[in-house]
Amino acid sequence: MNGSLEEHQRELPTIIIEDEPIVEPRCNGDMVTPSTSNYLSSELDEGKKSVGTQTTTCLPSTENLMAIIERLNNQITDLKRKLSEAENAKVDAQKAQATSQLPLIMFEQQLKTNDEMCTFYTGFKVDQLQAVISFAAVDKIHYWGNTLINEPGRLECSSKPQGRTRTYTQAQELLLFFMRLRGGFLLDDIAYRFSLSPSYVSRMVLMWTQILFKKFDSVREYMFTPRHIINKHLPARFKKFKNIRVIIDCAEIRCEKSSSFEQQGNCYSEYKAHTTYKFLIGCTPNGGVSFVSNLMEGSIHDRAIVIESGLVQLLEEGDLVLADRGFTIRDLTDEKGAVLKIPAFLKGRDKLTPQEEMATKEIAANRIFVEHVVGRLRNFRIFQRVVP
Repeated sequence: MNGSLEEHQRELPTIIIEDEPIVEPRCNGDMVTPSTSNYLSSELDEGKKSVGTQTTTCLPSTENLMAIIERLNNQITDLKRKLSEAENAKVDAQKAQATSQLPLIMFEQQLKTNDEMCTFYTGFKVDQLQAVISFAAVDKIHYWGNTLINEPGRLECSSKPQGRTRTYTQAQELLLFFMRLRGGFLLDDIAYRFSLSPSYVSRMVLMWTQILFKKFDSVREYMFTPRHIINKHLPARFKKFKNIRVIIDCAEIRCEKSSSFEQQGNCYSEYKAHTTYKFLIGCTPNGGVSFVSNLMEGSIHDRAIVIESGLVQLLEEGDLVLADRGFTIRDLTDEKGAVLKIPAFLKGRDKLTPQEEMATKEIAANRIFVEHVVGRLRNFRIFQRVVP
């Protein structure tokens, strides 16, 4: 055993440590400490040999240490280069994003100082648009794609958002939304005008459609103006209808044909000779909209839409309702203690009595206000063509 150990000692310069912990040599250079690197560890592992109860450690050569240091320095240089490239790419992306937002930002600033321009593109004056934006604002929203839920103080998706985060403010997105409604601009047109993608504009329009529906649906009861406020501002021409609460009528919007024959039949309107959505709308004597029902199938009868809309539940005793002949709902209004005023029916007679003719003319002359309201809806060009 001793002879074998002496032969090893002659062949390799070794440090023999008996019953002592092995202290690995370190190279404390300016750049790196090789004893902490994987490269040096592998070198030392190869140099370690056990002979009996003694352990020998072979020091790496100077050339190996220099090679290890050079490789580590090259890695550091490469990582610094990649980090610099990533930072430059981030700066370029931020500049590109700011440049793409510039057209919409400039357009928004122009609208804020021009009532006529704002009305043309959105249908609202500047102060009205700001009021609608403030009303529609929500704490947290995600793009369309998941089920929207309504929680106290916020409206958000029930799952995590997908895709990139929102780039534009809610006011800017609502501006594009009202441009879509008022001007009937195509999605591609809006996208090209403001350097956006058509898919982004489409998702944004769908998202705000859902949000605004939930927002206005939550205040539908408060939109129905109380009678004492109406009487306080009642126009002179309505003096004969002192207790008037609402003037109602139905309107229809042409829609695309469904692939289902059953739905085609339900949505087909003989009046429009087309598939339509039908809704009930009510206004005050001053022409302000006070009630709007949900959209229903075009073939639904006026009486049925009144029942489905929940309008009767909002009426109070003594309220006066002006309507057309098609609203045969006198039994419903009588149950609430309200009064229904509609033009008289001939009921097999050749003509109306003079009193009935006079009453019919007065009703028709005052019902014109709700028809004006429906006409104002037609100014939103998206309703002038077939909607999806």
